[in-house]
This record gives sequence, structure tokens and C-alpha cells, in this order.
Amino acid sequence: MYKCIVVKDLSRTPAEIYWEGDSKEVLSGFPRDVKLSLGYSLRRLQGGEFPACETRSMPSIGKGVWELKESDERAWYRVVYLTKIGSVIHVLHCFEKESRKTDKRDIATARIRLKRVLERILRGEKQVKSENGPSHITKGDVFDDLGLSRSEASALKVKATLLDAILREIERQGYTQNELVEVLDEYQPSVSNLTRGKIAKVSVEKLLTYSDRLKMKTTLTVHSSSEKHRTRGFGISRLQSLREKAGVAKG
Repeated sequence: MYKCIVVKDLSRTPAEIYWEGDSKEVLSGFPRDVKLSLGYSLRRLQGGEFPACETRSMPSIGKGVWELKESDERAWYRVVYLTKIGSVIHVLHCFEKESRKTDKRDIATARIRLKRVLERILRGEKQVKSENGPSHITKGDVFDDLGLSRSEASALKVKATLLDAILREIERQGYTQNELVEVLDEYQPSVSNLTRGKIAKVSVEKLLTYSDRLKMKTTLTVHSSSEKHRTRGFGISRLQSLREKAGVAKG
């Protein structure tokens, strides 16, 4: 039996992201592949999923604080955040480093911002517009807020929805990395990129191939911007209508 992937926006309202200090600007300025990987894991957190990239608890900063970890050939990159409270994720600090050790200044920055966040939470987050409030609030999909073009953000959201469904199926089946190499007929590095959520390194076409090899069925639903409550599928009748409008003769 094939499982069905419906490509659409997040099925539930995503958690808001409260960005402290310059954290959003720093993340937006990371190298593209790193930014998209970390952004994808933040998006998963928004939807109530576990991050796909490597993570680490940061008790040295405070209780409930974690960091998302990425790297490239030049540096290590970190996103420090407070575990979701209610419907809000607080991103405390984003930074890069040239060694595995975290600079004391970055630890201190995250601690100061955490203290401000906890003070706001105690007061019911009522002073979010004050000087101690977050510098920016993401109220929708994080990919819309990382300095990407509208078309690129839209494409990433489709890709992320496919990737989410595939990762859930892999977890459900309990596949190991070695088993995935065989099931997906793929090289180990590509399987690693997939399972670690390196969204920039996998195409939509490749994800569709993976879903087919996992015996999943993908359904694409397109919504008209002027008809938000009506769903349009590109079935036979829709295709025929388009052909007629374009003056394409029936074969």
C-alpha cells in the first residue's frame, strides 16, 4: 500500500519565532547551504518536529537551551534557541566559529538574551515591543523571513514538505543508513545529506524518486491566490481546459 504525500503549506499554524538581538540578520548572512539547512531545522521546530541537523543541549547557557549545528569547509555555524514555550521559539544567538570550542563572548551573549526572554515570559510577553523585546518576530514560515526571494522561499517550502514526509516514513520504517543506501539505491553521502536535512543538496526531482522507492505516492495540490478556499488540481479536465484556451487541437 502506497502512502500519500500531499504537498501544501504547514498543516497547522507554525510556532512563532522571536529573534533576539541580531540573530536573524546573522543567520540570513550565513553561506546559502548552511542557512537553508539551519532554516529547515527551524522550520521543523515550528511544526513540532525534531530538527534534522545535529543538535546539542547547552546547560551552560540555561535550562531548555539547545543549539543547531552546521559546518562547511570554512567554519562551524550555530543557532542557539530556547525550547518552544507555548507557541513561541526564542532564537537567542547565531554565530560562526573557527574551532570546536565556543567563545566565552558567545556564551555570555546568549545568557544575557536568555535572561531578557525569561523576564518577559514572567510578565506574560506583554512587553515584546519594548526595548527589551525581540528584534523581529516571524509569524509564518521561517523560509519567508531569511532574505530569500518569494519564488525561492515558495520552492523551498514545497521541497521541505516532501523532505518532512520522507523523513517521517524513514523513521516509521526504522531504516538504518546502510539499509537506506540499498532501498534508495543511493550513495552513502547522499543518504547522509537526506537524513541530516541538508535541503540545498537535494532536488525536488530526487526527493520524488526517493518517495517512489519508499513506496509513497505524491499528490500536488495548487491553490489559486484569488480563490483561497478552493482547491485546483491539475487532473485531466483541468489539462483539457488549458489546452482549449491555448488553442491546442485534440490529437
